[in-house]
Amino acid sequence: MKIQEEILEKSLIINDSIIKIDNIVNHKIDVSVLKKVAEHICSRLDNKREITKIVTVETGGIPVALFISMLLGDIDVVYAKKGSSKILSGDLYTSKITSFTKGIEYDMLVDKNYLTSDDNILIVDDFLASGEALNGLISIANQADANISSIAVIINKIFQNKKINSDVEIIACIDVESIENGIVNYRD
Repeated sequence: MKIQEEILEKSLIINDSIIKIDNIVNHKIDVSVLKKVAEHICSRLDNKREITKIVTVETGGIPVALFISMLLGDIDVVYAKKGSSKILSGDLYTSKITSFTKGIEYDMLVDKNYLTSDDNILIVDDFLASGEALNGLISIANQADANISSIAVIINKIFQNKKINSDVEIIACIDVESIENGIVNYRD
């Protein structure tokens, strides 16, 4: 079974814009599927040796980033926190974004000690929908003067109107062209 089919078989279509994959990555981690997702993404990376860090956002991007990290030789993973906490202080890179699924605005935060101009990064997330989360991570990378080597997602909903603030190619396990009446149409 192709990775696209396996992901969609385990997904729940909520409506014509939302695919729920919380039984794969967000609420329950399906180790077998995520391993295949990471293998698919790594097979499409042209510059594996150049990547020094993987950058993602909590929570859906973390499991994917960890699996990719292990395949690339245990590269460090840095994840942006959603909002402040009592233990997060000091110099921070910040970016304000609006969550597609929750519809709320929050600050993405990364400690400046964890991302520098010496880094060549792979940005990873579970979805590319409105582009807000990826643009937030791109903004943080730009604040650090880090080089964005590649961007990877499990599902890219290409039918949604978005503008990504980077010319880097987006690697996706599934490029969804449309969702109509519970049917997901995707590029092969």
